Amino acid sequence: MRVVRGLQAFRPPPRGAAVAIGNFDGVHPGHRRVLKELLRLAQSRLLTPVVLTFSPHPEKALRRTGIPLLQTREQKYDQIARLGAPVLLLVKLTPRLASLSAREFVRAILIRRLKARAVVVGRGFRFGKNRQGTTADLKRLGRSLQLRVRIVAPVKRTGRPVSSSWIRKALLRNDIDLVRRLLGRPYEVWGSVVGGDKRGQRLGFPTANLRTQNEILPSGIFISSVLVKGRLYPALTNVGTSPTFGDHPRHVEAYLIGFRGSLYGQELKVRFIKRLRPERKFSSEHALVAPMKRDLVAAREYFRRHHLQA
Repeated sequence: MRVVRGLQAFRPPPRGAAVAIGNFDGVHPGHRRVLKELLRLAQSRLLTPVVLTFSPHPEKALRRTGIPLLQTREQKYDQIARLGAPVLLLVKLTPRLASLSAREFVRAILIRRLKARAVVVGRGFRFGKNRQGTTADLKRLGRSLQLRVRIVAPVKRTGRPVSSSWIRKALLRNDIDLVRRLLGRPYEVWGSVVGGDKRGQRLGFPTANLRTQNEILPSGIFISSVLVKGRLYPALTNVGTSPTFGDHPRHVEAYLIGFRGSLYGQELKVRFIKRLRPERKFSSEHALVAPMKRDLVAAREYFRRHHLQA
């Protein structure tokens, strides 16, 4: 997938583009439905499919604060690439761009700048100054400007549309089971292994300490799996502050079951499967060993039932 940074760097394809627009945070099933429709429509009309997303997220670009995101940029790009999109266009939502009316956005950006002949969005899409433009407005503008508009229905779970905000709230509640159902896959944290104080090694559970750019971290002890160098390992992962040893900054530690060797400097992908318990403060290091062994037994049993060697 080719990543194009900025409208000025984009070179319109000769036959025109089909464009999907969205933030795509999490690349959940609703987003995937939009992207699949983009590819289908582009192929049927001999157009180049282009995914237009905003970097940074509009909340961060315009308000300098904003919501915590479900993915790092690299994770989002990876998920979009896996779906087969050939071009990802990253656009910064500047005050000037945000001030365009809905009609100006369609005419100046989609049609003139991108040479869009078709556009695909989700049902909740809003655009233009103060987000005043609706999908009904987009359809009306499409008819007058010869732009084919496809509005994609949301994916629902328990009768409710899947959304990034719903996933975000579930994750902040540590409801990993719900997060996995809404995402359609386990929640992942990516990071590089850095040196620690080797407490886990002293206790018989050597852990990999991750430095991660992920903005949302669940809390507790989790059955997980860890991808390293293309190989998937069953694991136990602790996300917390290690209160038994005095409170520390929140961190991620993964114990890869059956792994032997050094992981320092390696890039890991931690997939959260099941929350076993919250993090607790114990009276001593040694008091922590028994619950860790129980966690390991629970993890081994889980992986035995689900046919992943542990």
